[in-house]
Amino acid sequence: MHQETLECYDKVLEMNPENVGAWSNKGAALTYLGRYHDALECYDKALELDPKFWVAWYNKGDALIDLERYPESLKYTNKALEIDPNHAITWYNRGRALAKLGNCKEAIKSYDEALKLDPECKPALKAKEEIIKAKK
Repeated sequence: MHQETLECYDKVLEMNPENVGAWSNKGAALTYLGRYHDALECYDKALELDPKFWVAWYNKGDALIDLERYPESLKYTNKALEIDPNHAITWYNRGRALAKLGNCKEAIKSYDEALKLDPECKPALKAKEEIIKAKK
């Protein structure tokens, strides 16, 4: 399925190589397929075309978490939040990176921000509970 999606984005980009959303979404499909290096290149292309496209900042930060490159992930996630702070999943990812870096206090604050925006954000709720439980 994701390979077919990838092929569709390739066709879109053949027709319009400056389609920022297609570059970012192609990166997301590549991330899902575990092709992180290629995904990061797609996110970089999207950001080169539109440095204010928060989704590409978010997606790159998410891929960097998967690669266990937490300081870099935090940089990209923070930039996504600087551009648009109204997405719970971005706050959740910020919390993930902070928790992996051992900054549990700030991670909880990020999870709280996610839950303010979306009280049903189950990943943030679960991650916050895990930190609190681990502290006991």
